[in-house]
Parts: sequence; C-alpha cells; structure tokens
Amino acid sequence: MLPINTDAPVYHFPYATIGLIATTTVTFIITGGGRSPYVDDWVLEYDQGLTPLQWISSVFAHAGIGHLIANLIFLWGFGLVVEGKLGWVKFLGLFFLLAILNGLLQQSVAGLFPNFSMGQLGNSGVLYSLMAMSLVWAPLNEMTCFMLIGFHPYVFQVTIVFFSIFYVGIDFLLAWLFGFHWSSEMIHLSGAIVGFFVGIVMLKLNQVDCE
Repeated sequence: MLPINTDAPVYHFPYATIGLIATTTVTFIITGGGRSPYVDDWVLEYDQGLTPLQWISSVFAHAGIGHLIANLIFLWGFGLVVEGKLGWVKFLGLFFLLAILNGLLQQSVAGLFPNFSMGQLGNSGVLYSLMAMSLVWAPLNEMTCFMLIGFHPYVFQVTIVFFSIFYVGIDFLLAWLFGFHWSSEMIHLSGAIVGFFVGIVMLKLNQVDCE
C-alpha cells in the first residue's frame, strides 16, 4: 500500500520534497545502486559509537532499486502533507533534524537489543517520522494509495490514521514475533515515535499551518 497523493490541504509547493527525491536518486547512482564497496562509507554503523556524518549520509543511500523506489514514493506521499503545511525551508530543516534524531537514537540503542545488525541504509526511519507527524496534523485527511495484487493495480483512498495504524501495527506485530530484535521493524517504530513527539511539539509551538 503505497501513498501517492493526499487530500490534505497543501499550502506550499513541495520544492524540498522534489529536491530530496532528486538528491536521493543521484546518490543511488553514485553509490553503484547500493552495492559494496561504493556504498560502504554511507552506512549508518551500530558498532562505531556516535558518528554524526552517518546520520545524514545513510538516509540518502539505499540497498537496491526496490528499496529506493518504495522509499521515494513514501517520501513523496508524506512530503506533500508535511511540506505542504510548512513550506520548503522549514521542511528541509525538519528533514535533517529528523535524520539526526533518528541516527542518534539508533546508534544509541541498537546495541541494547539482541541480534542487532551492524548497520543500515535508507530513510525509512525518517519516513515513519513524517508519517507520524501527518497522523498528528491531519489524521482524518485521506491518502490516495496504490496497491498491486498479483498483476492487478488498485487505487483507493484511506485516512491517514488508518494508513499509519496499518503500517505501525504490522511492524509492531513483526517485531513482537521476532522477539523485538533490532531490525527494520524496530527502526520504523522508533522513527514513528520520534515523529509523533516532534509533531506534537511543533503543533504546540504553532509552527505548522494546521486546520
């Protein structure tokens, strides 16, 4: 279920979202499509202490074409909602803030979990943060979603609250089934927690155009 559009009010054209999509695509090409050794210096590593540069680099690099495309679609869908309420300057600052917070959190806690991987690529933590912020700011607005079942494409609308609960619920279930090891599911859940609290703080500080 991929988000491709929204009926949430978009007060600002998504210049930053488009720019981030372009930058991420160029990075994918530069890093050889996510192949080692081209991508090795971009990885967020969990066994090297705190490495702030990796908090930024890792969100622009991806492990394969499917990983890239799925994340770019999510960035577009929720970039529309969040940047649409903030404008490109605030949104760009927010994106890097979320990258820093997610990277810091992951490198701080990953070693506390059993069977944690040595590192990760991609901006899915930041995307879950944007999804959670959209949940706070526009829960009843709808996302237009695309789903491919077999060879049949379907386009339909669901509320942002349904979309968010669906994905967070699946990740929580998978994390529970695998014993809450540090995994993609835990990265998604931690990203959602970060975005939820940042969204509330920004709302309380009147930093967002929210009906």
